[in-house]
Amino acid sequence: MPIFVSLSEHERKEFFNKLKLKINCSWENFYPKYNLSRSMFFNYLSGKYGLPKNLFLIWKKLIGDIKIFFVEKEKQRYLPKIISKVKMDEDLSEILGVLNGDGHLSNFNYEVCVVGNLKKLFEKKFGISFTLRREKSAFKLRCYSKEISNFLSSEYNLPRGNKLGKLKMPNQVLKSNIFLRNYIKGLYDTYGSFYLRR
Repeated sequence: MPIFVSLSEHERKEFFNKLKLKINCSWENFYPKYNLSRSMFFNYLSGKYGLPKNLFLIWKKLIGDIKIFFVEKEKQRYLPKIISKVKMDEDLSEILGVLNGDGHLSNFNYEVCVVGNLKKLFEKKFGISFTLRREKSAFKLRCYSKEISNFLSSEYNLPRGNKLGKLKMPNQVLKSNIFLRNYIKGLYDTYGSFYLRR
C-alpha cells in the first residue's frame, strides 16, 4: 500500500517556501521534471493531498538542512484491477500508440496520463474510471492505478518518467497489421501533424 506524508499547515508552508527558495525558478518550471500535472502539484502544495513519501524525501534532500515533523499514512488511492483479463487487441494497440505519443507513466504515484479526450477508449479497455480535465489549452485524461501502470510497463515496456531515448514500439504490435495500424493511429492522434510547405 502506498505511503503518503501528512504535514501540518505550518510545516507544509515552511517546506514549500524553502523548496521554492532552493530551486530558484517558478513552480511551472519545477514540477514537470517530476512528471506531475499542474493540478496534482498544486493539490500537494495546498495540502489537499498528502505527498507521496518518496517524492517528499527527494524534495527534502533537495532543500537540505530542515527540521520538519511529518506523519506517514498508508492510503489506498489506486483502484484494484485484474490485469490478466486485459488482452492485446485493436483498442489496446491504439492505447499503446497514444501513450507513446503524448502520454506517460509517472515515476512517483502510478499515474497514467494522456493528452486528449480518449475517456471512452481507456475506460472500455481497462474497466475503471478515468478523470478528464481541461488544463490550460489541452484536455488531460488520467488515472492512478498501480496495477495498470505495472502492467503497461512490464508487458509492453512503456517507460516510466522521462521518455526521451527510451521509447520502443512494443513487439506485440508487430504481430498484426491491424494492431500496427491502430498503434500508428493512436500515435498520430496525439503526437502527429501535417502541414503544407511551399
